[in-house]
Amino acid sequence: MSKIQQFSLVAAIAKELAHQQPGITISQTQLNTIIAAANGICAAFEQPETPECK
Repeated sequence: MSKIQQFSLVAAIAKELAHQQPGITISQTQLNTIIAAANGICAAFEQPETPECK
């Protein structure tokens, strides 16, 4: 599995927020939350693969 790009993920989250709320502005605190979420996703996908849950 290729490494997930944190910056691209942050941009994708921001783009989706803009899609859902046109004209939205975000604070530094909100941006930091988006970055933290992206970091968590990247970290989760860097873990060794485990069998799928069914």
